Amino acid sequence: MNFYDVIEDWDKVKKRWEAWWNCDIYDRPLIKVAAPKKNPVIPPELADFMKREADPKQRYTDPDYMINKALYEFHTTYYGGESVPMLNHSWSVGHALTLGCEPHYGSTFWAEPLIAKEGKKYPEISFGENNPWWQLIQSNTRKSPRQASKDIMLCPCGATKRAIPSRWP
Repeated sequence: MNFYDVIEDWDKVKKRWEAWWNCDIYDRPLIKVAAPKKNPVIPPELADFMKREADPKQRYTDPDYMINKALYEFHTTYYGGESVPMLNHSWSVGHALTLGCEPHYGSTFWAEPLIAKEGKKYPEISFGENNPWWQLIQSNTRKSPRQASKDIMLCPCGATKRAIPSRWP
C-alpha cells in the first residue's frame, strides 16, 4: 500500500489543498476526516509496534519511533475528504532548544522559556551548528524523508495549519 492507495480522487484533493494554500477555494471548502479502519491490514514489521511502550523522550526525539508510528497510523486509519497521511514530528519546540531552552517531555513536548531573573539580565542566547539539539533536528530531518516519504507526507516542522509540502508525492 502506498499514499495513492488511501486517497480518493487525488487530483481533486491536490487542487483543493493548493487552492486553500493560496487562500482560495477550488470547488468546496476542505474537510479532513480521519477515523480508525474497521479491519486494518498491518504489515508484519509494524504489527507489534503499538504494543511496545515508548518513554516520552523517545516519542519526540527518536526518528525511527516517529516514522513507525506514522506508518502504523497510515495502515490503521481511514483518510476521508482532504485528510492525508502525514508525519508531523512536532519539532517546533526543537528550535527553542537550539537557543538554550530546556526540554520537558510528557504527553507533549515543550521547552522552558528563557526568563530574566529579577534584577538580572536575560541569559545569553547563542546558536552554533555543533549544538546537540541542532544536530538531532538535522539528522532526524534527513532520515525521515528517506524512510517514510513513499507512504506519507512530511509535515514541515511544527506546521499544523498550512501543512502543504514543497512537493507532492
